[in-house]
Amino acid sequence: LEMYNDNPFAKKKETLGGFVSFSSQSTVRDFDKKEDELSRYFNCSLTEEKLDSTIEDGIVIDLIGNLYNKEAVLKCLQRKAVEKTPLPMRIEHVTGLKALVTCKFHKKEEHSEKTNNNSNNNNNNNNKFRPTIEKGVFSCPLTGLDFNGKTKFVVLRPSGVVVSEKAIREAKESCEEMNDGVSLKDAPPFIPINPTGEVLEAMKEQLEKENLMKTGGLI
Repeated sequence: LEMYNDNPFAKKKETLGGFVSFSSQSTVRDFDKKEDELSRYFNCSLTEEKLDSTIEDGIVIDLIGNLYNKEAVLKCLQRKAVEKTPLPMRIEHVTGLKALVTCKFHKKEEHSEKTNNNSNNNNNNNNKFRPTIEKGVFSCPLTGLDFNGKTKFVVLRPSGVVVSEKAIREAKESCEEMNDGVSLKDAPPFIPINPTGEVLEAMKEQLEKENLMKTGGLI
C-alpha cells in the first residue's frame, strides 16, 4: 500500500484566484485550466459564489476584467475604510469605488420569467459552478450570443453595458447608442471580461502605471 502514498497523479495545486485545478497528469480532476477559466463567467472572483443575477446592477467588474458580486466587494471596502481591515488579496488592487464599473447585463427572457419562481431555490442552493452548465443567464443584447464563457464579451464605458466583441465589430453604431451615445473613439477603453495571456498582462501593467501616477510614484 505504501506505493500509493506517493502517487504523483493524485496531487493537486491551486491557481491564482482560488479556483482548484489538478496537475496535467492527474487522472481525477474537478477543474482543469479551461474549466477554471469558464467558471469565472459564473462565479464571483472574490467569494467564488454564483454571480447574483437576481439583483439589477448587482455585478461589478474591476479594471483587469474580474467579475464580482457588488455587495461582497462593497462590504470589504467598507471594512477597510471604517475598521482599517486590509482587503483580501484577490481585490487588493481595487483602490475604491472608482476602480469598479457596475455591469449592465442583458438577461435572457427565459431566465427573466423564471427568476421569481426560482429565487428561493437559488438562495438555498448557492453551489459553485460546475462545467455541466452550458447555457448562460445573460446574452449580448445585439447579437444574442450567450454569456457562457465560450464567446468573448466586454463592458462598455461609461455605461457599463455588456456586449460581445462581435457586436463591437459588426454593430458599432448600435454599441455607441447603448453606451450613452458616446462614440467608442471618445469613450474610455472598454474592459474585456476575464482576459487571459498577453491581454491580461497588458491590463495589469496599465493598472499598475495608473496607480503609481495617482500616488505620485511615476512622473
